[in-house]
Amino acid sequence: STDKTPFAQATGIFGLPMNFTLYGGFQESSKYQSLALGLGKNMGDMGALSADITQAWSSPNKQPKDNGQSLRLRYNKNFQNTGTDVAIAGYRYSTKGYYALQEIMDTYSEDNILTERRRNRAELTVSQAFGASLGALTVSAAREDYWNSDKTMESYSLGYNNSWDMMTYSVTYTYSKNGSAGEYGNTTNYDKDQILALNI
Repeated sequence: STDKTPFAQATGIFGLPMNFTLYGGFQESSKYQSLALGLGKNMGDMGALSADITQAWSSPNKQPKDNGQSLRLRYNKNFQNTGTDVAIAGYRYSTKGYYALQEIMDTYSEDNILTERRRNRAELTVSQAFGASLGALTVSAAREDYWNSDKTMESYSLGYNNSWDMMTYSVTYTYSKNGSAGEYGNTTNYDKDQILALNI
């Protein structure tokens, strides 16, 4: 229930010598523009590391135009002998003026919602494969805090996926809690959600 707004999006990836990878992209609409640029490094047995920055220009509904930057650092390591994959992503939203496209479009919905702007986000994902016929198990965790709110968000997820004949399926359990300071600022109130999902 938001304004219909055409947008364009593109990404590009280019391999460089010495196991470096240059990547980037853009998003363009009448209400939001962003440019991203990053560099990744394959370090062999030590895994892979990448860093990127996104510059965004935003026009929230009935508010002044804004702009800001988002910094991101990611690490990934795959242990081939055990089938274990570890991914760590740490996000730093370094300025108050940074919005994502979805956040801007939410301000043009019927509710005219201005969501909290993420300041920091950290993610950890560990996947374990059990072989071709036994599927894989994934455990993940995420935490966020925000510039314009005392809220925090934590999310924990456990998932299993496999295939049978020509069908693939997954079962995922997710527990989330949103915390905010209490009336006197010295207690924390939590809204909690639990989701059990089956995808076929």
